[in-house]
Amino acid sequence: MRPLADYAPSHVCPCGSRVTRSPANHILGGMAGLALGDSSGDSGDKVRQLTRRLHALLLGGADMQDALETAQSLLEQAEISGHARLHWRVQRTLETGMFITYARPFTKSRRNGLPTLKLAQDLTKELVDSHNEIVRRRNTVYAHTDETGLRHILQTTGTAELAQWLSGQGELSEQWFSPKREMLADVVALARANLRTFLEEINEIVSKHS
Repeated sequence: MRPLADYAPSHVCPCGSRVTRSPANHILGGMAGLALGDSSGDSGDKVRQLTRRLHALLLGGADMQDALETAQSLLEQAEISGHARLHWRVQRTLETGMFITYARPFTKSRRNGLPTLKLAQDLTKELVDSHNEIVRRRNTVYAHTDETGLRHILQTTGTAELAQWLSGQGELSEQWFSPKREMLADVVALARANLRTFLEEINEIVSKHS
């Protein structure tokens, strides 16, 4: 892993203010002190588990804000011109980041990652299906490179074209399927519902332990 000094620090973006300004920040500090003071036994384990849960909720809320605003931005671009006005590589990278970021709180981390969070309740079947599709795409297209029809190399059409490519004179084309407006709108709705759920759980934990 590269040392932290190799990365440029970023300011705390306003889009996470609803989450980062939560009262949970105060209890996190206090609970960290409790964990240091009593690091053994059931009490220490409960404090550590609760602290990890709060961290997961806070980071999950920030992820929902990021995914929501990215989806809204892509929707606005599409409404202006009928399609995104960004360079296609920029648009694709934004789509990739949006889906990976949205799915992150619901994806089990390797090693000792934070606990996974549950999808908001009382969603329509259509939104639940969209959530499952986003997670599926994250696992097969956006975070990994599986063989899938959503992203593939267009095959050459004949022996002459193949010979050109083999001699370094031709090009292989890549086909990529961007999410439609309906999917972007579902990302907005899902992110809002999940953010509300995460904030409600944060407030519940804070009220019980403050």
